[in-house]
Amino acid sequence: MSGITDINLVVVGDPDVASILARGGRDPHSLDDDEALRYAFLIRCRANQWLKQLRLYPAGRMSLRWGEPLNIDGV
Repeated sequence: MSGITDINLVVVGDPDVASILARGGRDPHSLDDDEALRYAFLIRCRANQWLKQLRLYPAGRMSLRWGEPLNIDGV
């Protein structure tokens, strides 16, 4: 899914964003107000992408692993 890849590219492409994500995961209270907002936004974006996947798989729109057939029958 391109959304998760896009988020990952932003994180690895910007050391400041990577630092916010790492520090926020360890100790969210260590972030200042601006960093806390960016951290929350990153986590919410990531969660939204996972939610899309959780909806697409049972609907038969994506496979669990690369190269697997689609889950058309919901099995």
